[in-house]
Parts: sequence; C-alpha cells; structure tokens
Amino acid sequence: LKLTGELSKINHERMPIAASLLTRALFECVLIYKLQKMKRWGELIKADKREPGLAAIIKFCGNINNGVFIEPNLCKTLQSHTTVQSKNYLDAIAHLKYQEADPRMLESVANNLRQIMQHILNGQ
Repeated sequence: LKLTGELSKINHERMPIAASLLTRALFECVLIYKLQKMKRWGELIKADKREPGLAAIIKFCGNINNGVFIEPNLCKTLQSHTTVQSKNYLDAIAHLKYQEADPRMLESVANNLRQIMQHILNGQ
C-alpha cells in the first residue's frame, strides 16, 4: 500500500492532523484489504446494502465466526476497548470541528493499531 510509505514520511509532531487522518485511512484500508483477500468484503457490503463505515468493518472483522481471522486473540484485540478508543479518537480528528490532534495520543493510537496492521500486511 502506497499509503504506508506516505505515512512514514509525515512528522507527526509537526503535522498531527495529517498523521491522524492517514493513520485512520491506513487502518481502514488494511482491514478492507484483508476482507477482500478473504473474499468477505462482498458479504459485508451485502449486509449493509452500502459500503460500510470503519465501525462496521471492525465489528465484522472482530467476529471470529465471520472467518476473516482464525486467531481468537486478533479478534479479541479488534473488539477491545483500546481499539475502539483508538478508532474513536481518529474519528474525532477526522469529523469533529473542535477536536485537537495530540502527537502523544497519536503515538498511543498508532502503537495500539500497529500490530493488527503489521499482522495483516505480513500476509497472515
């Protein structure tokens, strides 16, 4: 994904909003990539009758019965409070007018989501 290269060049200290938006986009793209690879994307779109948002994507991927991931711990991580909190923070930066981007918070969010994204991008 070209987005990973762009994100790695952003200085999150000087440009926390850009880094936050790209982190959110990367997380969503990686999950969609996994869904498409597992041939589950069409099922999720069919269920919502439209392209789903990130919350629906996380919920679907986090359900081990949907066959996206076979590792229960990865599904538990997607369902965890820290993943939900990270997604909500990134949503706030993207959608709320008065939310300030904080480089330290972004580091925490990135640390939380990094293992999930690496697992997927490493082909697992």
